Amino acid sequence: MTVRPDWDFPRSPAATRDVVHVSAAYGVPEVTVLGGTGLTVDQLQDAGLLVEAEQELRAIRNLLWELGDRPGLGLEAGRRFSIGSAGVLGFALLSSPTARDATRIVVRYSTLSPAYADLTLEENPDGAVFRYDVTQVPPDVVDFLVERDLAALSNILGMIAGPLIGLVVGRIDVAFSEERRRLVAELLPAFEVVGGQAHTSIWVPPGVLDFALPQADPHTAELCLQQCAELAERRRSRRGVAAQVRTLLLRSPGEMPDLPEVARELMLSDRTLYRRLEEEGTSFRDLRNEVRETLATELLTRAGLTVNEVAQRLGYSEPAAFSRAYKTWTGDVPSRVRAP
Repeated sequence: MTVRPDWDFPRSPAATRDVVHVSAAYGVPEVTVLGGTGLTVDQLQDAGLLVEAEQELRAIRNLLWELGDRPGLGLEAGRRFSIGSAGVLGFALLSSPTARDATRIVVRYSTLSPAYADLTLEENPDGAVFRYDVTQVPPDVVDFLVERDLAALSNILGMIAGPLIGLVVGRIDVAFSEERRRLVAELLPAFEVVGGQAHTSIWVPPGVLDFALPQADPHTAELCLQQCAELAERRRSRRGVAAQVRTLLLRSPGEMPDLPEVARELMLSDRTLYRRLEEEGTSFRDLRNEVRETLATELLTRAGLTVNEVAQRLGYSEPAAFSRAYKTWTGDVPSRVRAP
């Protein structure tokens, strides 16, 4: 059985939108960066959408495949992060009484953030250390993701702490190359950025976490924390078997595994997988059709592929079989949906 990493939970579409915006700035088409994700640009505008971690990682990998893992790409994505991007978590941070309260909120509700790392806070007489454990993060995207989170941190500090951040002289340890380290140091001048380290961490001197934040509002903070708890619970409920099945189906859309193969991957019997999906209000067939329909529509409308090409991409031996399936899913034939 594949053990699910801690970062594998549904997320806001905001971070994936930022990846699309960065790709557009470099001339990479939307359909290219979203290829294989099962997502469209229109869907990403829906604030209620939840994006699976594997879908977001696929978009990031597409971007890196097109442009190379060049230093600074993650920073560009992270600079687009805002309090609004973080939703209710952002407003909880903004209204927190102190920097300590805000930091603890980030750690407690990290599943509401775009982070993939395991976040912990340690305090001792020498100061406070915010540890950023990337052990479980896929190595091909880790530099991009750490860059992105450090750039988002820069934005957040400016928004919630304002002029207070100028009083801090801290240190950030990173495992980056010198070029990446230099770019991070330029973005976070209040910190000494030390490269070539085994682990990523942020250290601040004693007393910094006691800073009272300029926009503190205890009543607003309490309301936001209640909403954070409710939202985190709803997100946890989406980490069910259906989400895992979707991820496995998206992994190889041209050769989708059948139910027994997925059951073996999840270390379940066929019967148990069938029952668990039924309890979640869906079925293996529905999930497979849902993934195929989304990918097919994306390929037809945005990639401009022919019906024959889409049929091949999705594993159909005959275009006619794909056309019949598509009409069953949508009520329309693919030739009418295809972009001119």
